[in-house]
Amino acid sequence: VMLEPMAGTSHPFPVELDLPPWTVARDVDFRRWLFGYGADLLIESPDVLKNEQKERSIAVLRLLQAAE
Repeated sequence: VMLEPMAGTSHPFPVELDLPPWTVARDVDFRRWLFGYGADLLIESPDVLKNEQKERSIAVLRLLQAAE
């Protein structure tokens, strides 16, 4: 399957994953894979993962600011 890029967006290749609730809630390997994309990842839902991405990003910024 070849994804067609969406025009006019900074994230041209959207991917939608339907995951069981236990994966979203507590799968460490899933989170490592997901958040390994860093700033190249835009999470739209569920809110729990959106919030975790935001919290991780803020933590990295604080760490970098403290190192200056």
